[in-house]
Amino acid sequence: MDTTNQFLRTEGTLIRALIHAKSRTSLERMGIHVSRYGLVITLLLIGVLKFTAGEAQGIQPLVANSPLMFWLYRIFSLQGVSNLRERSSSHTEFPC
Repeated sequence: MDTTNQFLRTEGTLIRALIHAKSRTSLERMGIHVSRYGLVITLLLIGVLKFTAGEAQGIQPLVANSPLMFWLYRIFSLQGVSNLRERSSSHTEFPC
């Protein structure tokens, strides 16, 4: 009988510990939200900056010297090629 009582006490202690471990404090929840939305904002900013003039000038040497993409500058403007490349790179990777 003593081992049964000891087992029930141990089981109750484990259940309380699991319940306590699953409940998060407000500081932990706030940290999770700050981390999650901070990452989302960072990735959105990186995505938006891909369509700027500085990025277009940055990839110009790569595209102009590419054996598969050099002809794009004859058809599109510098910004047009950059926008085309960035839009298509979200679906498939263009070789440079």
